[in-house]
Amino acid sequence: MPRKAVTNAMATVAAEPPQSAPTLSSRLRRLALGSGRSALLHAGWLVQAQLGMMLSWSWFGGLGGVALWWALLALWPRARSRPAPAALVVAALAACAGLVLAMQMGRSAGGLLGWGLHILAWAWLCRLPGLGQSHQRLRSEGWLGLLGGLLLAAGLAASPELWQARWPLLCALLLLAPCLARPGACAPADRWAQAMERPDPAMGLMMGSLLPMGWWCASQGWNGSQSLTLHLCAMVLGAWLACRLAGLGLRSISPAWAWAGAALLCLQGSAEAMLAAAALVAAGSALSARERANSGAWALAGCLLLLSVGHWSATWGPDALRLALLLALLLAVLSGQGRSIRTSAS
Repeated sequence: MPRKAVTNAMATVAAEPPQSAPTLSSRLRRLALGSGRSALLHAGWLVQAQLGMMLSWSWFGGLGGVALWWALLALWPRARSRPAPAALVVAALAACAGLVLAMQMGRSAGGLLGWGLHILAWAWLCRLPGLGQSHQRLRSEGWLGLLGGLLLAAGLAASPELWQARWPLLCALLLLAPCLARPGACAPADRWAQAMERPDPAMGLMMGSLLPMGWWCASQGWNGSQSLTLHLCAMVLGAWLACRLAGLGLRSISPAWAWAGAALLCLQGSAEAMLAAAALVAAGSALSARERANSGAWALAGCLLLLSVGHWSATWGPDALRLALLLALLLAVLSGQGRSIRTSAS
């Protein structure tokens, strides 16, 4: 009798039709949702940088808003379940209202109040399940969605000249945020999302100083928008290569090599060297994302470094970023080596 039950169960399993391959429409829908989620997260870095330059340029070189955004992402725990639709709509409307106040009222009490409301609501939206994350396994459409979101964010918020005309489009992106939340996704599963979940000091410094880097690379004939887009593409390329190496079985490769290479390029200091350093920083962050502790202490240390970059940039220029990034990379190499030693000893 048991043997017959097993046979019937096996026949039932065999009779089940195989899962069909995803259709073109489902892949396009996944690509569009991934692009929207990526744009919502990465535009936050650029928008806070633009608002910081506009409203608080005398405070830490305008990088105080980016540092606050980074701290909120690092310390705000991700929601375990999707909130009620009404809460999502209220948060999206609050983010839009705050952005409108900040843009219309400028350097006034109302503008700063709107900026604070805007940054809190946007950061909360990015901590929802599924928001700020790419596709769970980052297949082809996942990487395309990530890159598409980065380019969309750069197009909306990178150029200071176009920023004044395109910021209303960001309100439309914020209003779409409730539709982008994905139920059942409590924690990011891919390496890029884990690296952006709580950016380490080196990764956060690169993301937080994208606008100043655009000015410093003007000697190469690039405008600010082109420089920022190139740095973002270089970071995605570096992370993609790191994930490919990890997927090919080279899991023992240490992120310290990528960080050490980025440190050497920072010493060289040219625009091309900083572009390659951005790719290596992203590669090291992607390789170490799964092993890195979930504590926000490293992120807070990075926020302080970013504030120091904004403070000293008026005097030192690009050297302020290079020195801070060099310090962050050396600390990352030392912490990575210490983690490897503890792992081998255990």
